[in-house]
Amino acid sequence: MYAIGSAKVYRISSRPSLFKLFDYIQESVIVIDSDLTVRCINPACCTRLGLTMKETVEKAATAVSCPFLEGLVVSETFSRAIRGTEQVSEIRAGPGDGARYLATYIPVVLSNGQYGVAITLRDAPEENVHR
Repeated sequence: MYAIGSAKVYRISSRPSLFKLFDYIQESVIVIDSDLTVRCINPACCTRLGLTMKETVEKAATAVSCPFLEGLVVSETFSRAIRGTEQVSEIRAGPGDGARYLATYIPVVLSNGQYGVAITLRDAPEENVHR
């Protein structure tokens, strides 16, 4: 803001997309819109799922060659998140490596006004086998 006489003038600045922040966090994040198009995937998620940004972003999630990703978007949990306003979580088996992930589905509104879901993946907590 700067002043010209008694008027306060605000300069419109360009702001980076929130998606750029995801490049710097270590938790895996993927954002999918209500049309099931991948809008964002961070490097940690690409590494975890064996994908690249080029083959994933702006592509239909069901068209990406990753059964784990397809399983995320066809799950009942994803459907609940895309319809609702509260986050939901579930434990999912990993893509072929026997790992288990805690998938948290967070409903979001994208900059174009479309609804979507941000999905975070992290290692699932160990089950307590001793009671």
